[in-house]
Amino acid sequence: MNKKNQNNKSTIFFAITTFVLICIIGTITFIVVKELYSVKENMPIDNNEIKEGTNNLITANVNVKIKTKTFELSCDKLEISNNIDTIDYDLVSFHVNLKNLTNQKIILQDYKDFYCLVNNKLQINITDKDTERKRLSKSLNANESSNGYITFKVPKNTKVFNLKYEDALLHIELLNNENSNLN
Repeated sequence: MNKKNQNNKSTIFFAITTFVLICIIGTITFIVVKELYSVKENMPIDNNEIKEGTNNLITANVNVKIKTKTFELSCDKLEISNNIDTIDYDLVSFHVNLKNLTNQKIILQDYKDFYCLVNNKLQINITDKDTERKRLSKSLNANESSNGYITFKVPKNTKVFNLKYEDALLHIELLNNENSNLN
């Protein structure tokens, strides 16, 4: 009889433990799904801007700026569109303003001075192939500014970008970015 009681207690303990674990896993799953849904709701992307039948251009206004001793670099807008060559990548175009703060001319090396990092991986610069958007000037005299687009091929649905020029890094997040709004 004692062994039977012990087996019953073990079975009850196992059932209660399993029930508690299922409740905990269910609660965690609910919280994660709810959090992911709220992140999606807070993304600064206006779905009305997506035009059916086109390459689904999405525009996000951002406001990031960095100033060094030699230049000032800012990004005020991103344009994200589908890459018609592949379904795995999007094209992101950064609208940047570069101001030369030195007394010497700055020469841009065919936009190869700009880098985009996504998850610490270098992305492909395709600015030379982008014929639709205005480009930066190839050279800037002292105290001269230029604005234009730098375009990269990035993994689909990327929301965090690091745009690098020389030793400056602009960090741009489209998720929960209070400084972002859409046209």
